[in-house]
This record gives sequence, C-alpha cells and structure tokens, in this order.
Amino acid sequence: ISQCVFENNQTGNPAVNWYQGMNTLSVGNSRFCNNAGGNFNDDSYVDLGGNLFNKGCDEIPLNFSVGAKGADFTDIQSAIDSLGGGTTINVQPGTYGPIDFKGKSLQIVAVDGYESTFIDAAGAGTAVLFQSGETSGARLEGFSIVNGSADNGGGVLVTNGSNPEIVGCRIAGN
Repeated sequence: ISQCVFENNQTGNPAVNWYQGMNTLSVGNSRFCNNAGGNFNDDSYVDLGGNLFNKGCDEIPLNFSVGAKGADFTDIQSAIDSLGGGTTINVQPGTYGPIDFKGKSLQIVAVDGYESTFIDAAGAGTAVLFQSGETSGARLEGFSIVNGSADNGGGVLVTNGSNPEIVGCRIAGN
C-alpha cells in the first residue's frame, strides 16, 4: 500500500484488514486519519516510511512539507530519508543543510523560489548529491545552492549514471 489516505472509516473494523498467513503487508507514504476501528487488524506490517497517523489529515499523501512551523519535517534530508519515490516535498523558505537524493524519485520544490530558499553546505562538502542512479524522476526545483566545497562538484554532484532534473535553481558561491 502506498500513497493512500484512509480516513473516517466508522464501521468499527480496522481501515486495513488482512489475514495472517498471507503476504506481508508493506505500507508507505500514506495517511491514516480518524478510523474508528483502528488502522490495522495486525500491527506487524512493514513500514516503508512516510506514513502519518492522525496528522495532516486534510492533505493528499503525495505531498509533504519541510519547514519550521506546521510542516511534516524540519529538514530536507529527514524527508528524503523517510519518504518513498513518487513523492513531492514542498520546502518553505529558509536555509537547509546538504542533501543526498539516495536514488529516490522525489520532487523537491522550493515553494517561494531560489531568492528565499537555500541549500547551504557551509563549506563542508557537496551541497546536493545525485550519486545513486537517480532517474529524471528526481527533480530539484527553485533553490539557491551555496557554499559547497568539494574537488568534484561543490554545488551539485551528478555521478554513477544519475540523470536528475534541476530546474530554476541558482548555483553560486561554491
């Protein structure tokens, strides 16, 4: 199960019901909200990450946010680590640390553009890494990428067959 919303199921039965002895249930990037009978009949599911329980119940699970107040995550790398492919991460204005896409097909979008949203490596290596065979499904949009310091790609490093999309970014001072 991925990228689903289970909400307001009031029958008294769990929102997800499966029988032991069947295949293992894997769940990722889904939201479970206000389910009277609980969320699962058995808590032995495989958590693929990105699940939210009784949080963000008015949003679609394909979109998560990063920022200071009211966001799903406070930093971009935590969102990358927690979420599965096919997800959009909307980043509020601010300054964030270096990121590694880790082979995931994520769309990471600065909602207010590069003038107010920064990925800052603080002189400690590459700011943005695409090093695990990312496809064009990996997209970085609208960031200023600054203060990277590395022999090969201080601002952005694309290697190992990666083919990301980098759109509307300002890459400076690396």
